[in-house]
Amino acid sequence: LLRECNGQEITPFLNSLVDSDSFYFSSYYQQLGRGNTLDFEFSSHNSLYPSMEGISYDRYQNTRFRGLPVLLQELGYKTMAFHGNEASFWCRDVAYPNQGFDEFYSKERLEMDEIIGMGLSDRSLFRQGVEVLNNTQGPFYGFFVTLTNHNPYELPEELVDIDVGDIKGEFLGNYVESVRYTDRALEAFYHQLDEAGLLADTVIVIYGDHHGIACMDDYYKKQVSEFIGYEYDFDEMMNIPLIIHSKDSGVSKVDDHVFDEQDLLPTLVNLLGIDASLKMMGQDMLNTEDYFALFQTYMVTGSFIQNDIVFEMSRDSVFENSRAYNRKTREPVDLEDCKVGYNRALYEIALSKFILENDNVIKKID
Repeated sequence: LLRECNGQEITPFLNSLVDSDSFYFSSYYQQLGRGNTLDFEFSSHNSLYPSMEGISYDRYQNTRFRGLPVLLQELGYKTMAFHGNEASFWCRDVAYPNQGFDEFYSKERLEMDEIIGMGLSDRSLFRQGVEVLNNTQGPFYGFFVTLTNHNPYELPEELVDIDVGDIKGEFLGNYVESVRYTDRALEAFYHQLDEAGLLADTVIVIYGDHHGIACMDDYYKKQVSEFIGYEYDFDEMMNIPLIIHSKDSGVSKVDDHVFDEQDLLPTLVNLLGIDASLKMMGQDMLNTEDYFALFQTYMVTGSFIQNDIVFEMSRDSVFENSRAYNRKTREPVDLEDCKVGYNRALYEIALSKFILENDNVIKKID
């Protein structure tokens, strides 16, 4: 967020949210296993680490969870998911009921009136979603998974709303154009909600589920590094946006401490005043001094960021061959200073796996 391209803000609407009535976590990191987008859903809703043995929604499809959708169900909320692709994509159709969703509006239930890339355009998804929400009686939870700002980031030219200059036609240029498109789609969605009177007593959470451009590719790494003005490394690649917004709340806080997707559920449980005893790997971001994020995918298991230290476990699994650096100064860090964090990362992943593999979330559904 807050970046410019060719003298233009890339995400003017999101920037405006950061400036008012929002918590913005600027050092928030992705948490993936084998499923990319679905892993963000799985981790964010349940505060558990996704599986590295298979697709979490498939592997644990018969486990009854007690994450955010279930907690809201228990409080009388109507829980709905919206995604403009096939219901079976990433096994959502079989997993969502036990994740706590009452309704799933997928390609099969939506009007596929504007297709861009992988599926229904963000603008159409939001517009149709508002119609559903506006006809819902009582409190609701609406969970939207967008598609337009997704690889290969190719927009019809008539939808391009930013001049990217010399990177026009490049992968990075396409990415910037699609980010701007989704920012505008979110802006339209926000105003549609407001006009329908649906923003009162409402919390909106906006996140990026995973990185958009890989730093492992030398060409893209060089191009993005030149664009942002410093080396595009794993800490920058894994960094995703998180905004928690409530209109007229009077909140305005930017937090640069290190957190990851496990931390969203305990934070929302606090903000929403939900009284529940849960098995969670994360922590309330608004009430902690422990700033830690670990990684299993793209970086090797055992890798982590703690405060300003980035530890990248060696791909030969030899600790002494690993790399560590300061995420702000980019200076090297002594590996000995990383052993405690490395062991913690391994322990947390093992504990989360034990909880899941032993049906220790709530119970196994027969």
